[in-house]
Amino acid sequence: MGILIENNTCILDYAAEQRDGSGVVASGTDVKLKVYNITQEKWWTGAVWGTETELTGTATAAGAWHYSFAIPDGDEGDFIQVVWYDETDGTVIQSDVWRICNESDMILKTLTDLTNAIEGIGSGKNVVTITLNDGDGNPVPGAFCVVRNVAESVEFGYDTTDVDGECEFQFDNGSYYVRFGAGLSEGGMGHGYQFDNPYSLTVSDTTAKTFTCTAVAAPAAGLTFAQLKDQLNVIALTMLGEQRKYVSPAALSQWVNSGYQEIDRKLRWTRCTYDLETVTDHDTYIVPSSVREYLEVRYTDDADQVRALEPMSLREMIAKQRSSTNSGDPHYYAHHGDRLYLYPAPDTGGEGLRIYIVGEPPDLSDAADTPGFPAHLHELIVDQALVYLCRHFGQLDQAMKQDAYIESKLATERVEPAVERTGPQRIQNDGF
Repeated sequence: MGILIENNTCILDYAAEQRDGSGVVASGTDVKLKVYNITQEKWWTGAVWGTETELTGTATAAGAWHYSFAIPDGDEGDFIQVVWYDETDGTVIQSDVWRICNESDMILKTLTDLTNAIEGIGSGKNVVTITLNDGDGNPVPGAFCVVRNVAESVEFGYDTTDVDGECEFQFDNGSYYVRFGAGLSEGGMGHGYQFDNPYSLTVSDTTAKTFTCTAVAAPAAGLTFAQLKDQLNVIALTMLGEQRKYVSPAALSQWVNSGYQEIDRKLRWTRCTYDLETVTDHDTYIVPSSVREYLEVRYTDDADQVRALEPMSLREMIAKQRSSTNSGDPHYYAHHGDRLYLYPAPDTGGEGLRIYIVGEPPDLSDAADTPGFPAHLHELIVDQALVYLCRHFGQLDQAMKQDAYIESKLATERVEPAVERTGPQRIQNDGF
């Protein structure tokens, strides 16, 4: 972890040369760069912090590239993550974390360190081990730890707790304040733990100090989006060690949402209805492309008689249309992509069609969002997201074992009494 000085320009060298498929050096190919403000949860657009933006570098010599990052004024203390990734497949090539500091504070800290060293009291001669746990003795990894003087005007060190919930520093004898914060999951760690900041630390020779925080229980509706990402982040820290820095916050969000979609699909859980009205002599109707499966199509005629239409393949539908294109009361339907086909084409408009479907749930986006299926299955989202993480880092055997575990857990949930249950935990969306 390094230091960036606000209101200055930092040269960010690309992790690899940019070349197109012919080997010719070209801007905007192969390697891309993004800069993420972990503290503000925003991306550098090239001028301000805002939406996610790809940053194109400038050529230097011998095929090398760099990006000139104009560090804005007023962002002192923010943690910045710089991610270099393959433009073609999105693979992260390198990821570094820095902190923005004020230039005057850096000068003051340097002078203070030099003065203390001369006086023999500021050489940081003591090994200080700080441990963070959840109050029950369980370590809390992935949380930022910042140590300052008691007035909190000078920063002496910062780090991220490891898999054992520990950070190690070199401090002199004296009194300090310690603060813990968000961690490496887009600020989500704050939703999983509550900290009693600031904590008091007294250093006298070699010092080991344990601080506790409070784990926030999952709500009655299950795990939130933030907590799902936190769990995946902790597993990533445990599994990957130093390689964890190659996992961006965006990747955590993507893997969690993909895991949510896949578990929902395997359960066929998001069952909804979609309503249409017939149009005279029209046999083709547009339906949402997110529909995964048609369970039944119900037709209501002008006499309010309701009947289920018979499903048929697209090939069978085309064969029937060859024999007759006359309009009438529909008796059959075919589903192809985002189209519903009726046969025969309705001879009366304004009659009702209700489609019973298996759809896709909306992505989780806000920190407090919770998945739509029952809370006891939310852990499987993290398990499924872990499959993607293992594949991303080439751990294919582990990914296969994880897939098998998920299938075993879902087996009992696929029986009809489980998936047909109703109530507040079932997604209801009559308008889709």
